[in-house]
Amino acid sequence: ALRLLEAQPSSAMDVDELINYSRALRIRGEVMSMQGKNQQAVTLFKRAEEMARRAIETNHAPESAIFESAQSYYWLGFQYRKHGDLKGAMTEWKRYLSESERLIQANVANPDWRMENLLASTNLGTLELQEFGCGAAQDRLKSSLFKMKHMIDNGNKRLSWQYHWLVTRSWV
Repeated sequence: ALRLLEAQPSSAMDVDELINYSRALRIRGEVMSMQGKNQQAVTLFKRAEEMARRAIETNHAPESAIFESAQSYYWLGFQYRKHGDLKGAMTEWKRYLSESERLIQANVANPDWRMENLLASTNLGTLELQEFGCGAAQDRLKSSLFKMKHMIDNGNKRLSWQYHWLVTRSWV
């Protein structure tokens, strides 16, 4: 799929093709990351974000394009943190948090977007805790933990949400 998308100029792609291209690049980047090919992964995540951004700019910011942009920022932050670039990770995870807030604005009724926002906040909190110590980082983590628990208690009992709640709890 990635080769097929790469064969055509991105300037000729419609919104759905840009989103699919972004997703394919991101997934390929995840594979590169798992294989330890870190620079290739970063390059793919940056290209994925660029395609998502183009999709956002060519339309009325479809949720799927905002989500792909958010995921690209998450993975870039993950790569930077993995290799000790805490400043780079902080920058990307702040962007991830910002995009997750855009998802909520686009569709406040979607519980997945609220959970994405809480995951972004938790990731940023763990990084703040690592870089700066307690204080604001603990407040951010406790707030995420409380909101996740509230979502779970109010009928969103997905196993993945419960898992994320437990992981967040381990940081508090």
